[in-house]
Amino acid sequence: MQKYHIRKAEIKDAELLSLHHALMFKEMWEKENKSIGDEIFKKMVATLKNKIITEMPKSLCHGWIAEGLNENPISSGQLSIYSFAPTPEIPDSTIGGYIHSIYTDKNHRGNKLSTLIMNEICDFCKKNEIKKTLLVASKAGKPIYEAIGFTDKLFMIMDIK
Repeated sequence: MQKYHIRKAEIKDAELLSLHHALMFKEMWEKENKSIGDEIFKKMVATLKNKIITEMPKSLCHGWIAEGLNENPISSGQLSIYSFAPTPEIPDSTIGGYIHSIYTDKNHRGNKLSTLIMNEICDFCKKNEIKKTLLVASKAGKPIYEAIGFTDKLFMIMDIK
């Protein structure tokens, strides 16, 4: 049985985290018989890499990487910190977390690596008093997130053009 360990990502991991993010979308789109295209794929990688390099030193972006025994990175996930207005449910906080870019290499799926990454993210949020998190779940990811305790609440979005 393969053993894994989770480590906190560093700025030097920005390329890997960005690549995992783009691969996640590429695979989701392929399941719907759509293609992202090389130019958009590269732009996504470069844009997220820049975000990570800019925001990680300010503690606004965090990442976690699962590695096998040979220290080969095979899974990752990220958390971006955002500011929100206090609510009746959380009147004492204005810090939230947006969980994104949860990805596992195809050859290692089924080993609960996404759950391990999510547990690290949730532990980080608890330790840092981040009381509200959100994520946008894919069809494949939704059962994983529901098992952890995420609920499907009303979330509306509009693309501003």
